[in-house]
Amino acid sequence: MVQFEEVVVEKVAAPTLLVPEEKEKKKKKSGVKAGFLNDPKRESLYGPEGSVQGHVSKEQQKKWQEKDVNDKMNQDMGAAPKKGQDDEDEKPPWYTNQWPRHCQYNNPGCDLDPLDESKSKSDFHMKNLRDNARWQKLVDGTDKEIRLSYNSIPDDMIQEICDILKKNENVEFLDLSHNEICDAGIQTLVGELAGGMCPKLKELMVYNNKFGELGRMMLEKGLTAMRKGLQIHVDTPEWLRNAQQKIEEKKKAEEEEKEKEQELAEPDLD
Repeated sequence: MVQFEEVVVEKVAAPTLLVPEEKEKKKKKSGVKAGFLNDPKRESLYGPEGSVQGHVSKEQQKKWQEKDVNDKMNQDMGAAPKKGQDDEDEKPPWYTNQWPRHCQYNNPGCDLDPLDESKSKSDFHMKNLRDNARWQKLVDGTDKEIRLSYNSIPDDMIQEICDILKKNENVEFLDLSHNEICDAGIQTLVGELAGGMCPKLKELMVYNNKFGELGRMMLEKGLTAMRKGLQIHVDTPEWLRNAQQKIEEKKKAEEEEKEKEQELAEPDLD
């Protein structure tokens, strides 16, 4: 007996032939091509408002800047984590649980003593400072240049100065040189400037004060990272050093000339 099996043959649609115009349309609808980002004529991927995912708040930008500053200070002070370092590694004898392991405070060369701070000499000194003409210009809040050098300004008056400066957004030049500002005063000043005080400030003079290496680091490593366009003079400018040197040389020459005149004026007893 012979059995027959029914075979069903499916019909396959013949390929559609595209005319040249349809081929061109299909090419235009195709995906992105290699190197399309370099094409100056390409359309923007996003509208005028930009990408929602690409928006970063000012607060977040500030946090990133602060982290960059901390990482930079850690690295400069030798407290940055080394490649392959693990938290389970054996801890050195100077390690303390009070601070994170890789924090600059958890470093053998770190000093946790209170910052050096200068105080006002007397109420009379503070009143005399507030009464002078340059302080009045600061209070008026209209000048672009604030010059408070040679005023014996201590740390406990820096916050008062900063509170006044916050009301004047047009300040472009601030001279606090030749005063008595220590590390504590520099910390206050750097914190206020990093927080947005004097947004148009271009130049800051703080040389010839009493701050140490920590104050210098806060200015050169911290503030320069937070305020990229700000020029900070931590050391006496070269032009001023040259001028001071010429004055000293002239003074010395005058003293030598007086000594010669005195020698010639003295009678010769021999």
